[in-house]
Amino acid sequence: MQHNPYEKFAQYYDTYVQHFADDLSFYCDSIKGSKFVVEIGCGTGRVLQALLGSGAHITGVDVSTEMLDIAKLRFADQLATEKLHLDIHNFLAAPMATHFDTALVTFFTFNYVLDDPQIFLSNLHDSMDDQGVLIMDLFCPKPFRLPETDGQWYEMSFSTDGRTIQCRDRRTMSKEREIRTQIYLDGSDETEIITQRRYYPTRDSCSIVRFRLVRCTVFQILLH
Repeated sequence: MQHNPYEKFAQYYDTYVQHFADDLSFYCDSIKGSKFVVEIGCGTGRVLQALLGSGAHITGVDVSTEMLDIAKLRFADQLATEKLHLDIHNFLAAPMATHFDTALVTFFTFNYVLDDPQIFLSNLHDSMDDQGVLIMDLFCPKPFRLPETDGQWYEMSFSTDGRTIQCRDRRTMSKEREIRTQIYLDGSDETEIITQRRYYPTRDSCSIVRFRLVRCTVFQILLH
């Protein structure tokens, strides 16, 4: 994850992801009783917003400064109380100095780790208590579930700051990787984002994780 595609469209991303809420109750239930929680890939704070009432000390980390800048504006009051911390950090580079009892790798963040997933997980492992719990959200590419969608363009729109943003979205599979092209039309401005996500089947995920698998839960996030 040396190249961070979110730098180009943090403002669009913040509005776009607010439509996704199906996973929030799952995360809130999962951290009950936790004291120190970290969300890896927190973005602009979609999940963090739901976690703030838990009573735990929450840390959100991301590799994108632009994403975290939006989150800092959103959570200025909470940051002042020290119940919430935001840090830029890449687990492919090093562990964190703080230890956590619960780690959330949300919204398919791990699937953006295209290479060296063992390094990412090893550094995360070293950032957690001995009895820490890891909750990781993995995706199944849409072209795998619906082969007829491979290579097809789909259109959607959303509003931000009184403007309507048009988005064209296409996904194709290349071996274990999904290549996703998004084109955002904002008036006369056009921004193209190309991202890749690696598909980790359950059996492969278990073989590279240094954590003991306790439970596998399946839920859908619509439209993603």
